[in-house]
Amino acid sequence: ALRSKVAKLESELADLNRAKNALEGDSMWKTKRIEQLEKEINDLQSRDMVDSDEALGWKNRITQMQQDLDTAKSKIYRLEAKTETYEVKVKDYSEDLIKARERMAQLETE
Repeated sequence: ALRSKVAKLESELADLNRAKNALEGDSMWKTKRIEQLEKEINDLQSRDMVDSDEALGWKNRITQMQQDLDTAKSKIYRLEAKTETYEVKVKDYSEDLIKARERMAQLETE
């Protein structure tokens, strides 16, 4: 029973780590893309190559991307907290499993 709990928790922990890593990669890409777009808008505006309505539209899209990025970062934070909880549970169950094995071995020798 403890072995199956440990295996299940380790599997869930691996899933959480994969999800967190994917979100972190996506967040890094979004951050770079936002910075790139802001630079391009500023460059175009400084050379009078875009009108203010078009620039405003782009800035609104950047704002939406920033909100998406903030949501992803919040989810990463929650996943990190959940991962820590799972790591503690895996450690506790593993320790319980070791104690149970030691107790069984002790009983067998008596």
